[in-house]
Amino acid sequence: MYNVPLMSRRRRFLTQKGERGITLLEILVVTAIVLLLSSMALAAFGTFRARKTMDVTVEVVMTSFGRARLDTISSKDDQQYGVHLESDKAVYFIGPTYSSGAPTNIVYAVDPVLEIANVTLTGGGSEVLFNRLTGGTGQSGTFEIRLKGNTSIRTLITVNGTGAVTL
Repeated sequence: MYNVPLMSRRRRFLTQKGERGITLLEILVVTAIVLLLSSMALAAFGTFRARKTMDVTVEVVMTSFGRARLDTISSKDDQQYGVHLESDKAVYFIGPTYSSGAPTNIVYAVDPVLEIANVTLTGGGSEVLFNRLTGGTGQSGTFEIRLKGNTSIRTLITVNGTGAVTL
């Protein structure tokens, strides 16, 4: 037995126990399981990322409304303030009407995977203008911020007549 090379001894040991190594079928099964698990994890991660992006965008848009309302209540610069909604942005503006080219506008961009949709405000239009001293608005209503590719992921935002903005 001492004269038999090491590889021959190993082969004889493995064949005595009935082991012959890993087959191609076993490798394919393991690879398929790993691919299935990783695709499920990536899908879950994509949904998680979309929801987190949605949360951040909702907070930014609600901040624009809060800022416009508070600036109006405090009569900052003796002006009214409002928010204009477009599919890809919310624009904080100064004055009784929205002007797209005004240098005082502050644009709150919506992430490219999201959109502002279904804007339904009293009196139509896409602007909410706050009343001085009370902070109320005549343009109450609702709008959505939703995922472009999957509209089932959405957040409904309500603008009350008092000027409060809620989810």
